[in-house]
Amino acid sequence: MRRSLIFSVGFFLFFFTPYASAATWSPAWEQDVGPGYITTSPVSDGEHVYVRTSGFWTGEERPEVKAFTHEGVPKWTHVSPTTVQHDMSPLMTVPSGTGPCGSWPELLVVGWADGAVEALRPQDGALIWNQSSAVQGWGITGTLAVDGDHLVVPTRSGLMRVCLADGTIDFEVELGLGWRNGVLVADDGFYIGDEAGTL
Repeated sequence: MRRSLIFSVGFFLFFFTPYASAATWSPAWEQDVGPGYITTSPVSDGEHVYVRTSGFWTGEERPEVKAFTHEGVPKWTHVSPTTVQHDMSPLMTVPSGTGPCGSWPELLVVGWADGAVEALRPQDGALIWNQSSAVQGWGITGTLAVDGDHLVVPTRSGLMRVCLADGTIDFEVELGLGWRNGVLVADDGFYIGDEAGTL
């Protein structure tokens, strides 16, 4: 009898007592990245966390890429003095490698809305190379992709492929106008969509 009473009380408490609260979460650290807002997912190469900012409609502030340690310590900031507000192309880390077009160190690749694509050194944010692409109102807003020893860039009006070692253009093709349209690299070619709904 006593055992069933204990079981009944436990059963009642389990199902009819409101939970005090779920697990409480709080950030391990946070940083104010300044004016503007964070426009893409942060990325990490295991050593640093990289984040980009955008969305400046007044004043002299410019979009930036920032690096933090996993403990939240700021390491470096790279400012784009020429890009525009809609910087929405996701950041991309590229491991070091070698191919027919040359050798490259680890890279943090950034596509900018002013049409520039930059390769930065992840350790300190130094510029390794820079290449320009077509701009019609804005430039690069979609996700870039790696194709062997090249980087495939969805430009505002098509595609551009550049060598990872030095940013030299391998080819450019004009297609439809794109907005946040990334590119898929496949064995048989590249797939990309545009604002008119054309694949």
